Amino acid sequence: MTALYYFACDAGCDELANWKRVKIGERGQGSDLSWDLELDANDRPRVAHYPAALPDGKGEQLYYRWCNSDCLNAANWAEMNLGLGASNGQEPDLELDSQGRPRIAYADENAGGLGYTWCTIDCESAQAQWQHEVIDWDAKLYGEWPVAYPVTCDAGLWNGLTPSLALDAQGNPRIAYDTTYNARCLYDDPNDSNDVPYYRFHLVMRAVRGIFFPQPE
Repeated sequence: MTALYYFACDAGCDELANWKRVKIGERGQGSDLSWDLELDANDRPRVAHYPAALPDGKGEQLYYRWCNSDCLNAANWAEMNLGLGASNGQEPDLELDSQGRPRIAYADENAGGLGYTWCTIDCESAQAQWQHEVIDWDAKLYGEWPVAYPVTCDAGLWNGLTPSLALDAQGNPRIAYDTTYNARCLYDDPNDSNDVPYYRFHLVMRAVRGIFFPQPE
């Protein structure tokens, strides 16, 4: 099984021998792996990591990882499961505010939209206080963007993808993300009595959505 590595070089970085790496997490099995890296004002790494499926059941969940010194030593890295539950937290985009506090936008599969999580106290410790909100969800998208699809299609699903987060000068989040609508479509040939009807999901709409709100307390 491959892994998530942190690579670093402090001098002569055009020479391969000056680059070092350390394993900081498991990759997991499957295609759902995603991560993002930010450095604080002191160049200390902070990572949002969503591993793919792991045999111990700890995969497909969002983690926050950090290191404060000697970061090529695996023992100096720590992690926290942010508690979003399985399948939520994919494709995280991590940003740090002016005080170095983490804010993360992520795809929320259960809601069919966008989630946002943040920490304000003791963020690089076991006592970290993380809070979460669902910012955009399927029912809201259904109401604001009615979808026209072929008459052979019926129910469908909204999905949030690839959020991109920025913070304004006051630390308020500004998020753009992709969203798709997949409809369930019936295949049935009325002229062939031997044809067995079946359903297949198809992408019928794709859009980019912008979300703006004050930073929650």
